[in-house]
Amino acid sequence: MDTNTKEIYDAIKQNTEGYVYCYHTKIKPASKIDQDISLVKIGRTGYKADVGRPGYTGDIENWMICRYNGQYPDGCILFYEYVNNNKKAEKMLFKILRHLRYSHELYYNDTEQIRHAFDIVRETFTPIVEAGIKQLSITQLQELNAQRRKRSQDFKN
Repeated sequence: MDTNTKEIYDAIKQNTEGYVYCYHTKIKPASKIDQDISLVKIGRTGYKADVGRPGYTGDIENWMICRYNGQYPDGCILFYEYVNNNKKAEKMLFKILRHLRYSHELYYNDTEQIRHAFDIVRETFTPIVEAGIKQLSITQLQELNAQRRKRSQDFKN
């Protein structure tokens, strides 16, 4: 199995695709209340409502608004990307934006730098399962399906 096929095969097995996002909280930190600086929340989710519908984004937007509307009622979504490994993509965002970190997953809002970080993540973690599944042989696809059925049965038992 060549390197590209192995990467696709591993991604399908691990099922690590999901979203990384930036949600504008519109909250101003107490230390900068007199300045025009607000905070954003950067995170990830494995939200799967759009499985089988590449490029469909409506459900993720509704999900994020419903999830964060209670905590940040005036907030809005700035950016989100569907990636092949949302955990590694989130870590990369945290590393790139560490100089903007306020606390935990909250960062000072610098839209230009955050957009640049999301561009890098999009280029680095482009989803490979949809495109890659076509590159697998019938035998490999059958093996994957058998493994998934077994995991599903193990879960039910």
